[in-house]
Amino acid sequence: MIANPSQISVLLKKYADFMEASKGKVLEIDMTDYGRTSFFARKILRLGGYEKYQLYNVDVPIAQAYMYERDIFPLAHVLAYRSGDKIAYELLDSVESCNYDIPPMRRLWLDVGIKRKGFVTSFSDEIETITLQYNGETLVISDGDETYKILKMVEAIKQIDPDIIYTHGGDSFLFPYMTHRAFVDGVLDMFILGRDPVPLKAKKGRGRSYFSYGRVYYKAPIRRLYGRIHIDVENTFIYAASGLEGLIEVSRTCRVPLHRA
Repeated sequence: MIANPSQISVLLKKYADFMEASKGKVLEIDMTDYGRTSFFARKILRLGGYEKYQLYNVDVPIAQAYMYERDIFPLAHVLAYRSGDKIAYELLDSVESCNYDIPPMRRLWLDVGIKRKGFVTSFSDEIETITLQYNGETLVISDGDETYKILKMVEAIKQIDPDIIYTHGGDSFLFPYMTHRAFVDGVLDMFILGRDPVPLKAKKGRGRSYFSYGRVYYKAPIRRLYGRIHIDVENTFIYAASGLEGLIEVSRTCRVPLHRA
């Protein structure tokens, strides 16, 4: 959305600035390719000498923008039904609600023991054990070679079918490490931890540092699981302070995917 009340023809009137009490004149632009929004925004800024135009809603992640546009939010209570050849839904919830039911979700903790060769753990160290904890039960995979352990874990997770997988350091080290070990063992295409048949890949990405409450925090790149929710308890400030309930509250209120809350 681009706003310049003094020079742009009026298409809409909206509250463009939360500091202003009245609606302003804005030009709303729909992007056919949302991935090019940043490129388009930079081009407009350059055309205006970085002073002439004001831009709004150009840095909102696509998942969040979709939920705002559709007026939905994560873990909302909806009635889904078939309408012709499409799936339609009716929202039975409110983002402003404080008393809502958290849907039942199967949860699993994933931990990996590593055969460390030196003082510092590295990607060249092999997997020694894989531990899965769920419903008060513990499954330790320690037999066989590394390839067997990885595939046994994949099969076990498929059978348990958890909605949420918790890890300690999954974003920063564990998942990139396990992906590398699966690649070394030649089973990367079978290293699937999500519900969708998409192998886990440790895409290169940079984390970010941010300042909050007088301290500097580092947030590692998020490792997504397609069809499941991955929560690295060491990579979320909210979980450490208020647990899963806090993550759900932030996710609903801010309309962001649960793994990004």
